[in-house]
Amino acid sequence: LHFDASVQEVFPTLGAGGTLVLRTDDMLDVGELLAGCERHGITLLDLPAAYWHELVHVLTTGAVRLPDHLRTVLVYGEAVLPERIAQWRGLAGDRIRLLNGYGPTETTVVATVADLTRHDSGPVPIGRPLPGVRAAVVDGELWLLGGGLTRGYLHRPELNARRFTTLDGERA
Repeated sequence: LHFDASVQEVFPTLGAGGTLVLRTDDMLDVGELLAGCERHGITLLDLPAAYWHELVHVLTTGAVRLPDHLRTVLVYGEAVLPERIAQWRGLAGDRIRLLNGYGPTETTVVATVADLTRHDSGPVPIGRPLPGVRAAVVDGELWLLGGGLTRGYLHRPELNARRFTTLDGERA
């Protein structure tokens, strides 16, 4: 529980009274992951975008199918490919909510979320700030502010000076 994804995956699940299912090594395979989801009645998947891209690709082959209980998929970690969203919509329609989470490690994981369930085409949005997060575009750069922003890099004052600033009196 010493990495940022644990904050996103473990604590909200347990805090909401959910059951956390940890993947086994064989679940690195898309077919095995989906079979495990079906077996355990998984309702929410939290996946790196690269893995989700592969999952959608495998689904398009018809070799596997989406689990019946699945209601929400959250992808994060890198840009979501628009063509995969189109393929996903063809497979899942709007039966399964597709969310795109964005947030650098310095913001304690996810800072913005976009609902891509009905996203048609064009650039894939990173969404709106979550409660307690403020976003501002300054000179073409996205600045994130709020309680989830880290206090800085441990013993790295020169890096902190380059990466953090203030906006309207608040750390950014």
